Amino acid sequence: MEKSKVNLLILGAPGSGKGTQARLLAGHLDGLQVVSMGDLLRNEICERTETGKEIEDVMRSGILVDDALVCEILFSKLRKVRQGFLLDGFPRNRHQAEFLTVVLRLINCGIDAVIKLEVDAEVVKCRLRGRLICKGCGKVSNVSFGTTVCDECGCRDYISRNDDVAETIKHRISEYESVIGELEQYYGKLVTRVDSNGSVDEVFQAIRDIVDVLNN
Repeated sequence: MEKSKVNLLILGAPGSGKGTQARLLAGHLDGLQVVSMGDLLRNEICERTETGKEIEDVMRSGILVDDALVCEILFSKLRKVRQGFLLDGFPRNRHQAEFLTVVLRLINCGIDAVIKLEVDAEVVKCRLRGRLICKGCGKVSNVSFGTTVCDECGCRDYISRNDDVAETIKHRISEYESVIGELEQYYGKLVTRVDSNGSVDEVFQAIRDIVDVLNN
């Protein structure tokens, strides 16, 4: 397994496969640390802190969590992270991107590449309506896969996410579309677009080809 030397961002609409591809890349590159903003927020909710309760109410409505709160949680995590990471679910707007740049300078590193997953809106809606989360390890699956046992941890208990309902899905896609342009502009030539309409393996092969060149 190749040792990770790169710091990556993965961007894409809800349901574009960011979490799945991040997990596969972590298995491909030794030492790659996946920092999932969604997981960090859900951990706060599970701990039943006041902050977690606030986050839970916001996430149920499909609205993005307040920038200041998200940045505070992320900064606490990134201070413990060293070279070789993939950031999933952050930044979600230009303000967050600017914050990330400042934080990374403080820990003497930067972003080497931004992978943008591009997927049709109807594909996104279909994926999100059928999305399942393993209760044991959090791995994402889909009803269309016919999954009964998690191949990651062996758990048989799956749940759906509260924010994977029709109106919330529509709102989340709209939120993403309203900000992705400014993020692409901010990161400029660092951005590589990947067609994410295909199978998990096809998308991963395209991403792996990009990352392997950067990591050599």
